[in-house]
Amino acid sequence: MSTAPASPSTPIYGISLPGTFEEPKAPVYVDGKLYTTLRGDTIVAEFKEILDRYVESHYGKRSAELVGA
Repeated sequence: MSTAPASPSTPIYGISLPGTFEEPKAPVYVDGKLYTTLRGDTIVAEFKEILDRYVESHYGKRSAELVGA
């Protein structure tokens, strides 16, 4: 979970990863609201895509490139 510097109690995005022996599904929250639930073996890659799109749409393409570095 991450929070904005200006409002430390309001999450910007978050993911709840499954525990050991749990079904591989992970709810993803964006701006404090449920955005989607990821399922299967591609959870990490899909979450990175969501995060990259969010960073690019809110902070510009250069910021997204830095996050992916």
